[in-house]
Amino acid sequence: MNERNKKIVKLSLAGLLLIVSLGFGISRLHYVLATGEEGLSVWFYDQSEQELYPVAKETIPPHEGIGGRADDGVRAVVVVAQADQNDPTKRQIAYLETYTPDLKRLLEDVRAARAAGRPYKGTIPSRESEFFQKNTMVRRAAEADWHESTSEEGLRITTEWRSWPCWAGSRPVVCTP
Repeated sequence: MNERNKKIVKLSLAGLLLIVSLGFGISRLHYVLATGEEGLSVWFYDQSEQELYPVAKETIPPHEGIGGRADDGVRAVVVVAQADQNDPTKRQIAYLETYTPDLKRLLEDVRAARAAGRPYKGTIPSRESEFFQKNTMVRRAAEADWHESTSEEGLRITTEWRSWPCWAGSRPVVCTP
């Protein structure tokens, strides 16, 4: 092969390599631009079916559920020992969480405004605001009564799982579907 043909082959291979690299880079661009939460799921618990099920992180409780009574799906904080994260039989519900009708309506109105491409005209409370916290209700899975997350019992419910013992002295971690 003469010198000219060798250069053509080298340039062709370099060009092909550049095109493949560019294509790969473009196909992965959404990973660089993503916030990291797209497609993330969380656990919800259907109270009438007494069953966990995964939903999109953006789901606002109460949710329609998977059967039984309508709108009885609530967020479930599910924990497991770190070493047992791949064993579904080891998962435990730390507590359940739902929103009052007022907070649910507000969050749905905000979502609808954003989906329509218009600003929400009302006040949007932060997750740390008193309104948001007082309208977030929690309970243990085995109990019937809901408590404000800011109440003494609500605070106890949302933190007690952190002291649950796991094997080898480890502590439980929150797990996602």
